[in-house]
This record gives sequence, C-alpha cells and structure tokens, in this order.
Amino acid sequence: NSLNGTQTITFTGAQAILRVEGSFASLGANSNQTNTAHPDQTISFVTGGHIEVIGVGRPIQSLDGNQIPRAQIGSAGNQKITGATSITLTAGNTPNGRALITAQGDQHIETHQLTLTGGGGNAYDSYAAIEHAESDTMVMPIGTGGKQTIVLTGMGATLTLQGGSGNGQNPNGTPTDSTDDSSNNVAKIKSSFGDQFIAFTDTGGSI
Repeated sequence: NSLNGTQTITFTGAQAILRVEGSFASLGANSNQTNTAHPDQTISFVTGGHIEVIGVGRPIQSLDGNQIPRAQIGSAGNQKITGATSITLTAGNTPNGRALITAQGDQHIETHQLTLTGGGGNAYDSYAAIEHAESDTMVMPIGTGGKQTIVLTGMGATLTLQGGSGNGQNPNGTPTDSTDDSSNNVAKIKSSFGDQFIAFTDTGGSI
C-alpha cells in the first residue's frame, strides 16, 4: 500500500503473480481514506501476470458493528495498474463480504479479465462493486472525484461482478425487511461524481 509519496512495482517475469491476502486485503489506499494523503501507486506487468486479492480469516469490524471481510483495490490519489492478464477479488465466506474496486481520485486499470465476487459459503449481505467517489461506509460522496478508467484488453475480455456466491439468510430480518429470509447479495457499478469509464479494446468482450 502507498500512504504518501510514490510507490512503483514492476514485474518482469512471465505470468508473475501479485497476491494480497488477509481479513482486510487491500491493494492501494483504504476505501475510507479521503484524498488528503495523495498517494501515488503504479503497478505494471511487462509480460503478463495475475493479481489476486483475497479476503480471508477473521473479518474486521466496521464502525457500525458489522463484520466485514474485504478484498479491494483502492485509490485515494493516482493509481495505475497495467499489463495484468487477470485481476481477481474475492471476499471471505462470512456475512457482509466486500469485493471492491474503489477510487476517490484518479485510477487507471488495464486487464484482460476482471472478476469480483462477494461472500461465499453461507454468507449473506455481500456485494461486489466498482465505485467512483463513493464509500460503502459513508452516505455522502468522498474525495475529489478525479477519473476512474477500467480498460478490458484483447478479444473476448470479460468483466464479471457477482454480488455473492453465498446462499445464507439474514437472521436479523423482520417480516417487513427486504433482507428477511434472503441472501441480499448485490453487484453494482456506480459513480457519484467525476468521470468513470469502462471500455473494451477489442471485439467479443462481455460484462
């Protein structure tokens, strides 16, 4: 993670793997961090490679008391990721799993295959999201907006968001609560302000 200044990571080996794993697995800035630190991060793969961000183990507790296993790529300043063959974010198997790509500043990501999956197993209330100038713990937009760009490269490129593979049911629902007796998993792409672009460079791409 880059909190201040500039961080540059370059992979020169063929099909290198960058793996981030933990209860709060984050590549880049914390999604709750505003643009005050202005961190810059550049990650590049010269001959292809893979990024795996996996939320596992004991989940953290958010400000509202929920247990949230998280897998995320975040930018609070300028983040650029290029050359990756695939990028995969997978949240843990406990409720409220979050698989996120989030930006409060400028973010540029290029890959052939991008996959986000929320909680699995018996999880519920999980989601997969690509968010710009947004925070899942705050109501109002945060950051300065900037530009979020995601480019899917090559023929047959794919962008997949699965709110959650879990089939658990929320035990805290009420008869009038939409989350009662349901998994309530969500997949979304959202921009609160600023510019958000998702583009395919070739034919045969899919979302």
